[in-house]
Amino acid sequence: MLLGVSCLASKMPSAALVHVTLNDKKHEIINFNEGGLKVLSVLVSAGIQRQKITGRVGLAKTFVLNGVASVIKGGPPQSAKVLINGEPAALDAALKEGDRIDFTPAFDGVNARAAIAEVMSDTGVFVLNGQEFKFPVSVTVDGRPVSAGDEITDNAKIEVKRSDSLAPVLAAAGVRPEELSEQTVSFDVLGARIEKKLKNCALKINGREIRDIGEAMDFIVGPGDQITFERIKPVIRAGDLVSVPGKGRDLKVKINEEEFVFPGSCGKILLNGREVAEDAEVNDGDIIRTAAGRDAEAVLVDIFRYISLEPRDTAGKRLKLLVNQQEANFTTPLSYDADVRISFE
Repeated sequence: MLLGVSCLASKMPSAALVHVTLNDKKHEIINFNEGGLKVLSVLVSAGIQRQKITGRVGLAKTFVLNGVASVIKGGPPQSAKVLINGEPAALDAALKEGDRIDFTPAFDGVNARAAIAEVMSDTGVFVLNGQEFKFPVSVTVDGRPVSAGDEITDNAKIEVKRSDSLAPVLAAAGVRPEELSEQTVSFDVLGARIEKKLKNCALKINGREIRDIGEAMDFIVGPGDQITFERIKPVIRAGDLVSVPGKGRDLKVKINEEEFVFPGSCGKILLNGREVAEDAEVNDGDIIRTAAGRDAEAVLVDIFRYISLEPRDTAGKRLKLLVNQQEANFTTPLSYDADVRISFE
């Protein structure tokens, strides 16, 4: 070895053997550079790969988004670190006999990486009950449906479309499809089948009330549109379907010149055969009927609802009953404006 070095040194007078330590390992390096031995020469002589010395930029990714080609750059490498005798130094720093080199390899840059959502353009927002929400989107890669959170693959062909019809827009804000439905209920009303549509919600778009929820599902929502949504419990009451029939005719009579009235009965609403008030809730399939008020009817004995006889007036006397000046008994019917006379003889 020494003979070879001596022969080489005789042919190249400037060459010199330099002893250095690299990461605690001793190396003998022949210096052919008149400017002195460089750190890079020692690293190469020690077999350290160029990539470990300089690092490489992370791999880029190319993709096409809605017809526009784009590139995501890879990250820059982290440079190698060199210390000479404990002091930071560059790769082209000159060395001298006995120098101690501490070398930390470079790190490659991070390969390009991004989710589809990170490269999508802003689709705008809509407002539901005062809160802003992003429009939902449908995403495909090479024609295959994917999630916006999926990572972009190299050479991917990405298509992103904003969903702006009312149903998916509301779904993106947490409104369940069944809350937007309408239900049809039917009733037997006075012998006829009656159907009604009931909404499960109250909905307004930009202040305009939506009356037909089904037809509104294809409504196109624009960025900034204001939507108000309220869940409701649909209720139909008996009075929404029928009216209470009128009261029956009163029966007015005179008893010993004093006027009394027998009232006619009130009309009724019957729900499944049971009398209910107008505000009673009606359910699908219920049967609704009405009963008209009946005219008041009375016989002579019924007048004693209004009058009473004093015992002192009746002692030892016979009761005399007259209706319209005709002698009558307790079962004699009373007509309107009947003139009843009661006396004792």
